[in-house]
This record gives sequence, C-alpha cells and structure tokens, in this order.
Amino acid sequence: MDEIGEIRVVDEERAALKIKDLRFGRAFLLATVVSLLFSVTFFLIRELTQEKIWLPTTLTDKFGLRNLGIPGTKAYKENVKWILAGKKEIAICGAEERLELTEVVKEMEGILGGNVTFRTVSCPLLKPEGLSALRTADGVILAVRAGGMDAKNLELLLSFLEQQDCKVTAATIWKENRWLLRRYYHVKE
Repeated sequence: MDEIGEIRVVDEERAALKIKDLRFGRAFLLATVVSLLFSVTFFLIRELTQEKIWLPTTLTDKFGLRNLGIPGTKAYKENVKWILAGKKEIAICGAEERLELTEVVKEMEGILGGNVTFRTVSCPLLKPEGLSALRTADGVILAVRAGGMDAKNLELLLSFLEQQDCKVTAATIWKENRWLLRRYYHVKE
C-alpha cells in the first residue's frame, strides 16, 4: 500500500502478551447463582404446597377438633384433666404408623393417675381391626406427630373415623417442634 511507508515493532515483549480468558469463570459463577435461585424457589414452592400439621391450633382451626395443647405445659395438664374427666377407658389412636404411642400413654397416666385404663390403637386406615376398641372407649384421643402428618391424610382419617361411628374426643400434637412453639405461643422452657 502506498500510504504505509514502513512497519516497525517497537517493543517485542508487549506484542507477545497473553490475555486471560475469563469466560469459563464467569460462566461457572452464573451457573452457580442460577442453580441456587432455582433450588431455593423449588424448596419454597414445595414447602408452601405441603400442608403439614405443626401446631395444636391447626387441629382446632382447620378440623374443629378439641386440642389438648402442648405436652408438658400446665395448660396441657389442665386440658387433659377437664376434657377427660369421668372417663374410665381411653383409647389413644395414632394418626400415622410411625408415631410411638407409649410416650403419649405415659404422659396421660402421669396426669390422670391409675384409675383410668388406656388402650393404644394403630392408625385405623392401616389396621382397621382396632376400630372396635375406639367404638367402645369412653374417650378417644387422636395423637398427631408434628410435621409428619399431611392435612389431607388427616382429613381422610377423620372422615373414615366418622363413617365408622368413632367420635374423637380430643387431639394432641406429639413430638412437636419446640422452636416453632416458642415463636408461635411464646412458650418458655
């Protein structure tokens, strides 16, 4: 080209300078942020769509059951004494298979004393042979594990018990979330 008279390299070291490729690092950072965002969104949607029973007031507000309150508190003891007064035979029914009912029986025996007979009955949806014990008992306590029982399953269980002429006297939340109860009810331990 006539316009260019001559080309000279002034500094040879600068001409050979390597430039870092930042595309991989930026792509990795972007993928991490997007993955975290989707994960949090997924877990929030999952938690919002699952209707778990965590608090005793849910039993009253949503299902119309009398609740005994929070096990281990003075109000719980008074509720047990009042609601179960005069009952000689009490059936404690687990709302699900995984609930250990012996702890519920020990708590009730400690409050009511030895003049009351307790029977434990597994979840009637899974083992319907215990329904006769529920029908003949003076009182029926439904034990629900906090956070483990889905509200839809409890509705199904209550409907089944109603069809079988088994009247639930009261319900109790068992294995409750102490942190949640402290926040919701302002219970101090």
